[in-house]
Amino acid sequence: SYLRKIVGTTDPSEAAEGTIRRIYGTTKTQNAVHASDSLANAKREMEFFFKGH
Repeated sequence: SYLRKIVGTTDPSEAAEGTIRRIYGTTKTQNAVHASDSLANAKREMEFFFKGH
């Protein structure tokens, strides 16, 4: 998807130039931004983080 393209790969050192993770990430676990890899995972993550909202 377009979002995952501009976010970049999980490892900032391997992310393409100009991606959010390449610019702002420092490590695989501190990579500046999260983007779900599927609709099913996005739904699961939203339920977990925003339960009751």
